[in-house]
Formats: sequence, C-alpha cells, structure tokens
Amino acid sequence: MATASVAGWAWARFPEAWVDDLNTLRCDGDSTIYVPGESLPALLTDVQRIASADDVARFAQRWGPLGFARMAGWVHGLDAQHLGALRYALASRKPTRKVREKEQTEAISKSVDSWFWQQPDVKLSQVPDNEPVEWFLRFSENCRLDSELLRIRGLYREDPFAADYDAKEWLAALTSEQYQNLVGLRMEYWEKEYASCLKNRTPGTEERFLEFLIRSLLVKRRMDFSDRSARGVWVAVHPDGPAVFQFEGLFRFIEYALLAEGAPTPRRCADPKCRGIFFSERSSRRYCPPPPGKNRSQCEQRRSKEKSREKAAKR
Repeated sequence: MATASVAGWAWARFPEAWVDDLNTLRCDGDSTIYVPGESLPALLTDVQRIASADDVARFAQRWGPLGFARMAGWVHGLDAQHLGALRYALASRKPTRKVREKEQTEAISKSVDSWFWQQPDVKLSQVPDNEPVEWFLRFSENCRLDSELLRIRGLYREDPFAADYDAKEWLAALTSEQYQNLVGLRMEYWEKEYASCLKNRTPGTEERFLEFLIRSLLVKRRMDFSDRSARGVWVAVHPDGPAVFQFEGLFRFIEYALLAEGAPTPRRCADPKCRGIFFSERSSRRYCPPPPGKNRSQCEQRRSKEKSREKAAKR
C-alpha cells in the first residue's frame, strides 16, 4: 500500500522579509520555493532560536512566514464575512437608472473590498504574510516545550537517572502559564494516573513516575494536534506520482515534524554558555550545527578556545 510523504510539500521564503514599526513581519519582494522536508534538522533548530524581531526576519528570509493567515477556519470565516458584506451592500443600495446595473455592482464590490483591506487583521487572500512578531515568539516557545519533551523522553531510553534529573529541572523552570498550558492538571491527578497504570504493568516493566509524566504529556500534545478541530493536514494523491502530505502553513509542518513518530531526536548543546536545543542527522554532533557555508558553529568555536585556554593555564 502506498504511503504519503512530507518530502514533496513546498513552501515559500522571502529573501527581503523584514519587520515594520508595528512589530509585524512583512514579506515583500519575490519569493523562492523550497521543500522544508529536505532541510528538516536545520528548520527545527532555527525555530527554537526565535527570540526577537530580528530573529523573525532572519527566519522568514530563510524559511518563510509561519502561515497562520492560511488557516482554513480563518480564511473561510473571512470569505463568509466578505460575501455577507457584499450582499448587504448590494441589497441596501438603491438602484439608479443613470448607472447600469453591472457598473453599479462593480463599484459596490470595489467599495466593500476597499473597506476590508483597510482593516488591520483582515485578509481576502491566502498569502501568508504580515504576521505579528508575537505569533512567532509564542509558537517558538511551544516548539521548545515540545522539543524538551522529546529530548527527555529519548534520554529515558539511554540514562533514566539523568533523565529524571533533567525532568525535575525542566518542570521546576516552567512558568505558571507554561505549566497550565502543557501539564494542565494538578500533580496529584498524574500521581493517581501513574498508580493506576502500575497495576496493569508486568513486573519489571514499570516506568518511573516522571518518565510516565513526560510520555503522557507528549501523548497529550499529539492528541491536541490530531484533534479534528485543528485540521490543517491532508493528503494529496497525484495520478502520476506519490501521495504527499499537505499543510495549511509552515507552522503545521513544524508541529507535525516534532510530534510524529520518527521525528529527529533533539539534543542540548554541550557549550555551557549556550545549552540550546538543536537537531542534527549526525548522532556524534555535540554542539549546535554551523550556519550555512560554515564548518563550525559559534558554540563549537567558543568552547574550543576555552578548552585551549584551560590547557594553557595548567601548564
């Protein structure tokens, strides 16, 4: 049976993207089309690092906007509003004999379109531009949370003691808002769920409590993404080629890449001054990947210089 692939899904990036005075991304100029699935580790790493307006502009230049303006519910809702406004305007305008009906209809339609375009949050097309920086920052934060879940989950398979330590540290560092959005329920609830789960486990296969919690939170995130109300992912079947997953926007593609089974394993940079999450196809990589065209990342160079100074100081 044929299976769908993400390898053929294409997106647009804008080399001239910039952030305006209203702290909104503007995607002006010509765009270039690329396939995000061909550079997945770099894309997932870059989205983790969005922390300012400058980061947003650089991200859009390399990867494009997130595409929130293409959400089906958003676009379809605007289409309905636009159609309703047009019908109301046509019905309420008194016909005149001096102007032909076709010309009057065109004038009314242009007037309604003009009003919609003047509203700050209204779009009549599915072009994914003009996204507030705040959306990028919030999305990046959610990606970092998902990546930590994946990283700690993977660490439990290698070193349960180290994973327990990281899980405690990570949970303690969550803000109240992050805790509410991710964990949601009081810890007593999860402890009861854990006790119930232990009853059905074969002796010797029991999970640690924090391992159970991390796995449950990851399952919860996958269920939220897969809910019918979220939509945003479908399969396009081509008569002369393989079936390809399609996404409403880059944000859906990134969420799918993080939450689907087989996602790249996130790691934490070995540089003490960075400790950021990164993704790499090389299992031996210990530092953040280098930027395009470079052999070594800033983290690796900095750590190498520090080690050289430490060796020199011991002599």
